[in-house]
Amino acid sequence: TIPLSITTPSNLPDATVGQRYSAIFTAAGGDEKYTWSLTSGMPHTRLFKTTCSDNSCVSTGIPTVAGTYNVAVTVRSGALTTDKSFTLKVLRRPR
Repeated sequence: TIPLSITTPSNLPDATVGQRYSAIFTAAGGDEKYTWSLTSGMPHTRLFKTTCSDNSCVSTGIPTVAGTYNVAVTVRSGALTTDKSFTLKVLRRPR
């Protein structure tokens, strides 16, 4: 079995309060059948949704509070499990 890893860079693209945001998480290795979970940290949002398939997981929403958030993601593939922490900056809406 190939080692399992989350291949998304640790610094997610910045988000802006009030604007739709998407973060894409990708994995490699394992047996290529993945189960994803966002284990902590997504910012205050409206209509936040996570959709996963195969080797990727897309989280979308509209952030409502500016700040820096630590996001933790876990992926499982067969008997293998790995997690990774990410930093997401939510910027204030420009005036």
